[in-house]
Amino acid sequence: MTFIVDATSIDVGINFMRKHYSKKYLSKMNLKWSYSSSKGHYIGYKVTIVLEKNSLTLVLILIHNEVPHNTKIYKEVLENLKQSRIIRPLEILLFDKGYFSYENYMIGIIEYRIIPLIFHVKITIKISF
Repeated sequence: MTFIVDATSIDVGINFMRKHYSKKYLSKMNLKWSYSSSKGHYIGYKVTIVLEKNSLTLVLILIHNEVPHNTKIYKEVLENLKQSRIIRPLEILLFDKGYFSYENYMIGIIEYRIIPLIFHVKITIKISF
């Protein structure tokens, strides 16, 4: 089987008045400041979704509290897929360019025995219903 993995940032929406919240205040609420090239500075989470490629069935949703970069959550995503018995050896996982690092290729191939395809360029997938 082939799976598509992508992550996106989710703005909580408490900063609609552009008010500055201290790190101490945000830590009480279990939130953090983050930066996205499309959103700028925001307060929120990062959500990772995994879809089965042929049927576009949602397989896994992960919510990351700290909004880390995609290269840092790569191993966590693979570990959750393995523990859920979703991926098996020699399965193909498609990632976007945010997950790219040579170490991530080695982790996927050696530790999880999967075929990770991490695209360096922006690709669009046409979905028709």
